[in-house]
Amino acid sequence: MADLPSAANIKEIVSLFAPGMILLWARSRVKAGPTSELQERLISYAIASTGYFAAVSPLFYVPSGVQLSPWFWAILHYALVPAGIGWALAYASQREWEYRAAELVGLQFSHHIPAAWDFNFSRMQGSTYILATLKDGSQVGGLFGPQSFASSSKDERDLLIEDVWTVNNENEWSQATPPRSALLCGSDIHYIEIFKGDSA
Repeated sequence: MADLPSAANIKEIVSLFAPGMILLWARSRVKAGPTSELQERLISYAIASTGYFAAVSPLFYVPSGVQLSPWFWAILHYALVPAGIGWALAYASQREWEYRAAELVGLQFSHHIPAAWDFNFSRMQGSTYILATLKDGSQVGGLFGPQSFASSSKDERDLLIEDVWTVNNENEWSQATPPRSALLCGSDIHYIEIFKGDSA
């Protein structure tokens, strides 16, 4: 029977993975798209931690400078600095600075958002009218605003429309009475039309 890891072994493993986990968690808060599988995430944590220890960790071992208490040094090294780097990467990613930098040197990066669904709904600002055509031919229109939601799950692309509007044969829109929301299952949606501007 294999020996169980000691408390010291567990502490070392956590210390090795913690910076990458915190860094990527902070960055993931603005990342659109489905969550990766656990195995893929563990590999990402290991790669991020390796990069962190190679690039940032040496700064914590400078022999001269400000002296910190051991507990604050550990929190700063393994949690606060990785979180700060993660938030900075998230800020840069939302503004797509990496693509602008790549264009300056003549490179064309593949986009980090994996699907048009995630790309579109992650960029929608304010309120926009949408019209969903279902697989049975029926249509549900409405206002997609701050209280609406488009799932990023790869298993179910469901859609919550916060304010349903009806559309007649003359393509005239009117608010449903009584006012209501609608939850559409992704498996029932055939396609979605998105209207530019703030009105249909």
